Amino acid sequence: MYVSFLDAMRFANWLHNGGGKGDTETGAYDIAKHGGLAPHEPGARVWVATENEWVKAAYFHPPEKGGPEGGYWLYPTQSHELPGLQEPGAPGANLANFFNLRLPKSQFTDYTRILPVGSFPKAASHYGTFDQGGNVSEWNEAVVYQTQRRIRGGSVGDAFEVLQRVTRISSRPEKEYPDTGFRLARPVPAPATGRLGFAQPSSQQ
Repeated sequence: MYVSFLDAMRFANWLHNGGGKGDTETGAYDIAKHGGLAPHEPGARVWVATENEWVKAAYFHPPEKGGPEGGYWLYPTQSHELPGLQEPGAPGANLANFFNLRLPKSQFTDYTRILPVGSFPKAASHYGTFDQGGNVSEWNEAVVYQTQRRIRGGSVGDAFEVLQRVTRISSRPEKEYPDTGFRLARPVPAPATGRLGFAQPSSQQ
């Protein structure tokens, strides 16, 4: 929360460089050269998720493994139906923390209802990620209008439409918001070789 895309880039650089006193201006991103619109470097050990990576992790579910026709859910809770909202720890599989008209106004405008990650333990995406719909919006790497970065997923202050796969918003990379964070990606071992490789995201529908 209260992090700009530049903050996210610097955190990725810090992790790439081993944490501790690691450099925050170069590594995964060359901020000095490209500023807040820098792409992640080919050898990055960690980076802010690209939009394809973010969308696939949130909404994709192969039809042959029980997913919907076309492979993409409308909501990141493996559902086309509007998520519900219950207290943290509730057992439902289609739950999210978003602007809900059934709650008193004070509970969703002052951001006091932002919950710990994984508060709805059965509401994960097909790939096991939590809270990609509601709670805190998340930056991703997509560059918009040559001046902005994409924000996805919606927050506790957003209506249900913003949680949907079809909704996209964006902002300048130096902006900070009380309901916006980020999600990181990293290389994973290729199954056949054990060497580090990059998963190829399915094209977005």
